[in-house]
Amino acid sequence: MVVEIDGIHHAEAPVLIADALRQNDLTNSRSTVLRIPVLGLRTDPGRFMTQIRAALLARGWRSPLMSEEVEHTSH
Repeated sequence: MVVEIDGIHHAEAPVLIADALRQNDLTNSRSTVLRIPVLGLRTDPGRFMTQIRAALLARGWRSPLMSEEVEHTSH
């Protein structure tokens, strides 16, 4: 899984093209690519972090906090 945080320079034509080619290569190799514009990270971080967490959980990751919650509820 790849998470890319894009600054404003990612809107420039050469960078935009390079980003698209890199993402396509990653997608072709079956990687998941989540893109986060810096502006989005600053204005709505919760929604982007929720997407990242969902992608990680879908791929088998378990949060250490989730493990602690299970331990506390099983006692």
